[in-house]
Amino acid sequence: MRNRHRRRPSPARKRLRRVSSASTASVCSGSRKPCPNCSACWCWLTTAPRRATCGSCWTARTWRSGSPRSGACGGCDAGGRRGPVAAGTCRRYQPGDTATPGHLLPQTLIGQDGLLEAASLRCLRVMRIATHPALERRGIATGLLQALAHWAGPRGCDYLGTGFGATVDLLRFWQRSGYRPVHVGAGRDPVGGTFACMLARPLSAAGHALVEAARAQLRRRLLHQLPAQMRELDADLVLSLLPSGDSTQLSASERSEIELFARHNRSFESCEPSLWALCRSGPELWQRAGLGRDAQYQLIWTLLQRRGWETVAALSGAGRRAQIRGLRSTMALLLEAVPTAQRSRTPEGDHDG
Repeated sequence: MRNRHRRRPSPARKRLRRVSSASTASVCSGSRKPCPNCSACWCWLTTAPRRATCGSCWTARTWRSGSPRSGACGGCDAGGRRGPVAAGTCRRYQPGDTATPGHLLPQTLIGQDGLLEAASLRCLRVMRIATHPALERRGIATGLLQALAHWAGPRGCDYLGTGFGATVDLLRFWQRSGYRPVHVGAGRDPVGGTFACMLARPLSAAGHALVEAARAQLRRRLLHQLPAQMRELDADLVLSLLPSGDSTQLSASERSEIELFARHNRSFESCEPSLWALCRSGPELWQRAGLGRDAQYQLIWTLLQRRGWETVAALSGAGRRAQIRGLRSTMALLLEAVPTAQRSRTPEGDHDG
């Protein structure tokens, strides 16, 4: 008997279902044919008895495989093209009190990060990506994303983007395909308990400039929010989300304090601001200095998130004295990794006149 109370799928889900079921495509050898619903979207098709349907603003890619059964779709991704944003809409986005369905990436970059240059650029947001369970970890999803980038670049797309609840595995997958975090929500999702994040991959010079500007904003906000609303953020997520700074500028007094802490017995509390100035450079400097994973965790817990010694002891299994000894060794390595030209700067008020 038909279930009259079964929940009906949304129109977007119906479109995606048609893309997955009707396409018999191959990214490697298939031919591109226009979507029957629009001229902007394309589907990868071979000898399909029916054309894939991607809706009015969807782009579809599928990966054909004979396994697990003949004619099955091995993987599929779908996305919507957005931008440029009209001047009037941009002015409504900027105060942050207007939202347009489907324009999540540009309206977030404009309304929350103040990046007005996002209004004039074209983006393609990856809405869905899936691989058949029997074909996982064979590079199919990565191949789909690479094919999407090769298709979108020559057609005037400035950057690709996506958004999801941040987990370590998801971030690593997207970052392997060239996507970089550009925005992180300040609070946890009440259902999933994760922090919402957005990633972007530039395809043009203008897109590259936008992504770099967004990452600079993200770094500034994360450094401010990690001791507060993001204090409980997992250390592995911090390593994946925090962009590294371009340079590490230390004043003569900061460098002196760090050396006294690293090589002598200067107390942690008296040097904490200078230690934070060196630590804020980010994971790139930490890895260049040869820091292990435990040492990087300790920097995040003690300096960036400013957790108490008891909390860090529970996380690391080391007491306060052992933590201080580890920090001294870590700071000595970081100080040696800073380029000589960047080690010293003259702070305001330290010069005459």
